[in-house]
This record gives sequence, C-alpha cells and structure tokens, in this order.
Amino acid sequence: MADNEQLVDQAELFCAALKVLCHREHKAPSAVEIGAEVGIARERAHYLANRLEEVGAIRIVPTAFDERIYLEDWVKVGQLRDRQAPPKVEQLEQQQQSQRDELSKQIDARFDPKVRAGDKQALFAELQARLRDPNANKKPNPLDALGPRADQQETQQTQQAQQTQQSPDEQAQDEQPQDQPQQDDPPSE
Repeated sequence: MADNEQLVDQAELFCAALKVLCHREHKAPSAVEIGAEVGIARERAHYLANRLEEVGAIRIVPTAFDERIYLEDWVKVGQLRDRQAPPKVEQLEQQQQSQRDELSKQIDARFDPKVRAGDKQALFAELQARLRDPNANKKPNPLDALGPRADQQETQQTQQAQQTQQSPDEQAQDEQPQDQPQQDDPPSE
C-alpha cells in the first residue's frame, strides 16, 4: 500500500510540474523534461506518464522526435489510489513458468511416438485408398464448367464458314463415297 501512495504522490508532483512547464514554456513538455524538473529518473518519468495515461489524467502525443504530454483531467490522478499495484516480479515469473509448462506439454504430445504411430497408420490407410481409386478424391476442374474456350469457338466458327462457302461441286465431292472412283474430266487439247 505504501508503494501505491508513493506512486500517487509522484504522479501528483508529475502533473504539477507538467502544468508549470506548460505555463512557463508555452508548449507541451516531454516526459524527460518533466522528470528533470521534478528530479526523477527518465525511466520513472516515462513509467508515471504511462500510468497517468491509463487512467486518463494525461494524453501522450507522439511527435517526430519525441512525445509531448498534455494534461487532460487533474482529478483522475486520484484514481491511481484505487487501482491495484502492478503484479510483482515473482507473480510474473510464475505465470511465465506455467505458460512454458503448458507449451512443453503440447510439444511433447505432438512429437510423442505413440501419437505419431497413429498418425502414420491413418496416413497409410488414406494413401492406400487413393491408390485403389485415383478418381475418388479428384476434384472437378472448374474450367470445364465454363465450356469450350474462345479460341476453340473461333476455330469451329471458321470451319463452319468454310463449309458454307464451298461450291456445290466440292460439296458433292465431299458427299461421294470413297469406294467409287472419282470421274475425271477428259483432258482438253
């Protein structure tokens, strides 16, 4: 609880320095400038700025080279008293250890030889089924549903046009059976 009170006191001092710097410099200060004014380390100044932004007391605006801080609501600094303190390092370590244990269990289960043997048997059964009937799992070609291609249609249209343009003699020759010899015109001299 004492840590939380110290945090609130530092946050109030941080916001007071923010107000003074805004009034004195006529521009929004950065967290480093506020920390230098109050006499706290830059890391602590950034930590306080992030915590104050969480409760809505300040607004951090990123610029090209730095971040500028604007005071939003001075009263919300008091909400830091009601908030829980951040988790301790030991709690975070325990949480990470439990996550690592869970992941290691998942990895062990995935590469367990007993599980892999069952996967192999299922894979071999599927391959045998495919070898017996290769067309069983074959997907239909979606292009077959579209019909003949445009260049095939053009070829068919040109063939039909050529057939209609043939002379009646050529059509008759095409219709004659192949068994009968064709009559040749006598040579003219």
